[in-house]
Amino acid sequence: MDIHPVTLNGRVVRLEPLSFTHVPSLAVAGRSDDIWQHMPYPVMRTEADMRAWVEDMLERQQAGNDLPFAVVHLASGRAAGATRYMDIQRANRALEIGGTWYGVEFQRTAVNTESKYLLLAHAFETLGCLRVQLKTDLRNERSQRAIERLGAKKEGVLRNNMIMPDGYVRSSVYYSLLAEEWPEVKEVMSPPLFDLFLSMRGIAQRHGYDVYRMLRSQGWTDPDLLAAALLHDVGKGRLSVASRALWVLLGAWSKGLRERLALHPVLGRWLGLRVNLYHAALGAELVHQAQGSLITAWLIANHQLQGHADPVLQALQRADSDS
Repeated sequence: MDIHPVTLNGRVVRLEPLSFTHVPSLAVAGRSDDIWQHMPYPVMRTEADMRAWVEDMLERQQAGNDLPFAVVHLASGRAAGATRYMDIQRANRALEIGGTWYGVEFQRTAVNTESKYLLLAHAFETLGCLRVQLKTDLRNERSQRAIERLGAKKEGVLRNNMIMPDGYVRSSVYYSLLAEEWPEVKEVMSPPLFDLFLSMRGIAQRHGYDVYRMLRSQGWTDPDLLAAALLHDVGKGRLSVASRALWVLLGAWSKGLRERLALHPVLGRWLGLRVNLYHAALGAELVHQAQGSLITAWLIANHQLQGHADPVLQALQRADSDS
């Protein structure tokens, strides 16, 4: 594997080869003690602390074991945090993605999702990796869930394998992705699904991906309908009974309906939304395009159940009468 410093460009972040020029911005991002709770580094409270950490990372790069990146948030132009390739095993065409941390304001956003996508794509498609490993502290359940949402397979726990800076003896949970598994993982991380996934935060991402995997297991492949699954609950972040019922019905309905939805990609995406007061205008516009009394009836029933019926119901009825 020909591993050397490289810039990886995304739509939300840019991964740049780590350098001392990133120190001031990283020092600002890393000021919260909570960031370092599960990390095998001391707490970074000053710019001098961060400079020493960057120096350590660059020494590891020079030794050929690591390749560190600064994660630059494109919208703000600031360094959001850092990540790296580590435990690089050229003979085995394997490496680990790890050492990842982000400033508090960038956590549970699209920053980590896209960073992982860029690193995985480069590892499998450019470097020719056969295996990519990830690990996290056994105590860090949020990190474990994030890794599992990528589609990585849990391999087990290394017990008491690391002494942390505060003296705590850590156990680590290990995960991996293999080259033959990457195409399916890439699918959910590619447009249009990836764009939608990036727009979600926290629990909405988790539930959206759960629904996506459920539909894939049932043989659904239409990208618009899968996009709808990810959009099912933006703004609320939890699966509603009505949303679950809709997907069960869609799975049982005829191929003709699926073909009809394929002709209305905007409607297909929107069907996943539980339209409420925040989405009333969008709902009216898209139902007008749908021109379907059956779909309108379901939406009215859904919004009555959700307690947001009045403004949406009026818009739906106007759209239905105009069709």
